[in-house]
Amino acid sequence: MQIRHKAIIISVLGIIIISALLFRLLKDDQPNSPVVTEKENRGLAGESIDVALDFMEVWQEARISTTTNPYQENLTSIKPLSQAVSEMLKGTETAFRENGFDPVLCQSEVPSGFKVKPIFANEAEAQLIIFPKEEKVGVQTIFTLKSQDSLWEISDITCGTGEQGPELGEFTFEQEGFLLKESVQPPLNSEYWHLVYAQDGVLGYTAPLVLGTESQCLTTGNTAAVCSDSLLAEAMQVTVKGNLTEAGVEVKWIELVR
Repeated sequence: MQIRHKAIIISVLGIIIISALLFRLLKDDQPNSPVVTEKENRGLAGESIDVALDFMEVWQEARISTTTNPYQENLTSIKPLSQAVSEMLKGTETAFRENGFDPVLCQSEVPSGFKVKPIFANEAEAQLIIFPKEEKVGVQTIFTLKSQDSLWEISDITCGTGEQGPELGEFTFEQEGFLLKESVQPPLNSEYWHLVYAQDGVLGYTAPLVLGTESQCLTTGNTAAVCSDSLLAEAMQVTVKGNLTEAGVEVKWIELVR
């Protein structure tokens, strides 16, 4: 009878050990960030810039690997990607395999590291640009993040155009707001004009404006002229169209709001 009891105990212990090993193996096989379903909270705690950069670096590591890639690692489904971004990235796998273009790194090559330029940030939303350290012209990834219950979710990933710029009429930045310069407070630089605008009904976003010889100001008389301080004023209501760059918004058009 004792031998039978010992056999039962040994069998139970064996099942427990095997179950533990299987759990360990399955756990180790998962990526660093958990895969989530549509109904789960997809955000992560921390600073928005760290959340975006951490995802970028995890994606970069999978690209560097000689035995796998981000799609095989299921990185298109992990936190902090929103459901919409997750589905968008899943839909790029075929194109990635065919032409090698990476929709997150925004190029075919894998950079050695990254630089980050915040565009705006508040408690509810943030936007930033991530550049490769190699400073390749025209390569930039624009991240938009939204916060819910102090958890940041990547709600949009797009490839910017940098100094190359899109064709006329297509811009990476187009917002209506108010101009400020001398009245802006640190850490904003009062040497530059800034656009203060609202997004999704939330006022308080700011974007520095980079004016150049191609920046056109459309006046009340529908006359276009190269933008200058003489054509702009504090608290002037305008629509700004341009392209996001490391320094800010490279302005193509500033139109007065009538």
